[in-house]
Amino acid sequence: MEFIETDNCSLHAYDSNFLPVSLWAGWLSTKAISIAIYLVIFLLFYIAIWFIQYFYWKHKIKNLNEGVKNSRKGV
Repeated sequence: MEFIETDNCSLHAYDSNFLPVSLWAGWLSTKAISIAIYLVIFLLFYIAIWFIQYFYWKHKIKNLNEGVKNSRKGV
């Protein structure tokens, strides 16, 4: 059984909550370069995960469409 659930809102909420909290707690320097590096790393991971999910679901939808076409030919 495969189950993958994506919730982009959660990802945005994570970033918008984590950054201010990490600055407030002192986990991240308040220098502009530190914040820029954090945002670049976050965006790289976000884009990588987005593309992985995009191609996964594109492949899955292609297989489903082929199954529908094959079942219509058999009827």
